[in-house]
Amino acid sequence: MAADADGAGVRGGTINDFSQMKDAAIALGTTNTLYALSTVWNGTNWIAKIYNRTNEVEGTITLPTNCTNALYLSAAAQNSDTNIGIALACHQQSNSQCVVYYGTATYAAGAFSYTAAGFWNNVGTIKGSSCAVTDLNESHRPSLAINRSHSDNGSISTAVVTFVNDSKQIYRWENTATPVLELVATGTGATVGQQTLALDKTGKAYIIYQNQNDVMFTSNNGRALSSTTGGWTTPVSIGTGTISGIGNIGINGMKARGNITNGR
Repeated sequence: MAADADGAGVRGGTINDFSQMKDAAIALGTTNTLYALSTVWNGTNWIAKIYNRTNEVEGTITLPTNCTNALYLSAAAQNSDTNIGIALACHQQSNSQCVVYYGTATYAAGAFSYTAAGFWNNVGTIKGSSCAVTDLNESHRPSLAINRSHSDNGSISTAVVTFVNDSKQIYRWENTATPVLELVATGTGATVGQQTLALDKTGKAYIIYQNQNDVMFTSNNGRALSSTTGGWTTPVSIGTGTISGIGNIGINGMKARGNITNGR
């Protein structure tokens, strides 16, 4: 494998220095090939690195130009082991917004590569011009699912906590021509978070999330992927008590901090 972009090589050096790492995720391919991703400060900029299961660097991806801090990400493989989808939440210093981006890295000739122009797509705004770096935390990590079994094979959906006035809301985006925003749940202050998204083979969506000291579950009934029909069930509590670090679970992606899936 070629040396990574900052010259550290495939092993050792700065690539394994995670003292400045913000977040990590795992993507599971269709043949159970595992890839790890991390967002790391390289001394000048935030970058995203992709590793194979033996900790060799497969590629370095430059993050959106305006992403300056608090970078949280999810990842999932699409319809092969050669395409890795990445959802990324970041704070933009230039306009004080917190946004979600999505892009796909492609594996070829022993490394992941991407086309810088048009690679990152702005999925949606978490919080507008009043967003501060301190506003963006782990509870706003996007949860990503890629449908690999439905007729809309390869379609992506992203669930993330957004800010509206003094409340937090969970929205689900999907990659239609115009992203569809679907309100799933609301809460005040810092009570909503730790959301995770899963899709089954029919395109039905499921979200589990924290609401105060409850773990809530909601699902979309009969909603076809890439359409706006169907609705969400009333959230129900599936557990009560002190909650910390429940992680992110998804059918099509696996998070390094507890997001696990069968990848099918």
